[in-house]
Amino acid sequence: MTKVSIIVPVYNAEEFLTESLDSILNQTFWDIEIICVNDGSCDNSLTMLNNMAKKDGRIMVINKSNGGCGSARNMGLNNATGEYVYFFDPDDYVLPDAIEKLYENACKNDSDIVLSQIAWYQEGNTINYNKPGYNLHETFPDADFDNFTFDYTDAKDYVLNSYYAPWTKLYRKSFLDDYDFRFDENIAFDDVPFHVKTMLKAKRISFIQKAFYHYRTTNKNSVNNTVSNAVDIMRICDIVEGYLRDNNFYKEFIGQFNRFKVTQILLYIIFSYSECYFKYAKHEFAKMNVTKEQLSDRLYDDYNMVLSSKDYNEYRIKKNAPPIPDKNKEYLEEIKKLEKSINSLNKNIDELDMEKNTIHESNDKIRKKYDNLSQDYEILLDKHEKLEHDYRHVKKTNEEILNSKTWRLNRFMHKILNLFKMDKK
Repeated sequence: MTKVSIIVPVYNAEEFLTESLDSILNQTFWDIEIICVNDGSCDNSLTMLNNMAKKDGRIMVINKSNGGCGSARNMGLNNATGEYVYFFDPDDYVLPDAIEKLYENACKNDSDIVLSQIAWYQEGNTINYNKPGYNLHETFPDADFDNFTFDYTDAKDYVLNSYYAPWTKLYRKSFLDDYDFRFDENIAFDDVPFHVKTMLKAKRISFIQKAFYHYRTTNKNSVNNTVSNAVDIMRICDIVEGYLRDNNFYKEFIGQFNRFKVTQILLYIIFSYSECYFKYAKHEFAKMNVTKEQLSDRLYDDYNMVLSSKDYNEYRIKKNAPPIPDKNKEYLEEIKKLEKSINSLNKNIDELDMEKNTIHESNDKIRKKYDNLSQDYEILLDKHEKLEHDYRHVKKTNEEILNSKTWRLNRFMHKILNLFKMDKK
């Protein structure tokens, strides 16, 4: 069995592909397979992948029609044979000893997941090691992370309000398969629900403080750089909430979830440039039962600012937001796609609300019938108990009669009379 499978979803990545994959091929840890899933690229990515695969037998190339990052990652997972799995994007790079150190830590700790830090960079600028990551050295100040594991109960804030990207984690493959963990498809930010689910179910999580993964922030094709994907944040919040409720985690995480949802929705209000998105955000906030203790002061102020603003422009003024940029053709197309998605989502919500009301009405009728049947059952149960009591009484009386001297004498006399009658005949 291969020790580590590295899964690389590839879409129009020719600009950075060679540099990125070289950082994987040059790892100090050799026992790896590199599964590159070409997700319908329109550029030269597939040709480049095939040429690299001819030079290095550790590279497997899978070509598929475009289905999004989640779909490509799932294809890679389904073809992975490694003991552990690592995810990598084709516009970033990792340090040479990344896989060696992650796998070594996983083996020492028998880990389901190994977490590590991340660095952000732009060409020509100093690498930023201070972006949000995992402050686990503060959570566990006395821990020897070479020999230390924890689960979500020890670090609840890292389930819903930390760094979600799969690049900062090494996963045990059997752990993912046992729970059938896969990425949501046809949606941006598919790594968020994946992170939440795996963190909640992992029994042994370990950590390395080093920032192995270097995330490129200048790629214009990045999901985070696409305004129209903002609407998917709403869907992601619904997916996460549904999982928490279905698996009985919601009550335990209500405060963390409210912080998660408010944070994610606020991230895109200003730069959505959309009244429609603002209205939907306000609608979602109005439904939430948020307390001040669940949010930071800044988040709580922004949350209330949305609720108190009559429209998007008023909110922008309150936030002292920068001027809206010129609406070029590409920008207008992004806005149209965003508002079309939101209108469709609102329509679906209205339909779901109608279905919800119908279900509630049906549930009320079923509950009434159930109550009536329960009453009938109680009556029948009382009758049954009475009959049982009467039966036991009759049985006891019958036994007393059968065991009495009078009955035995009468029985003897009956036998004599019967014999007499037979002789007479």
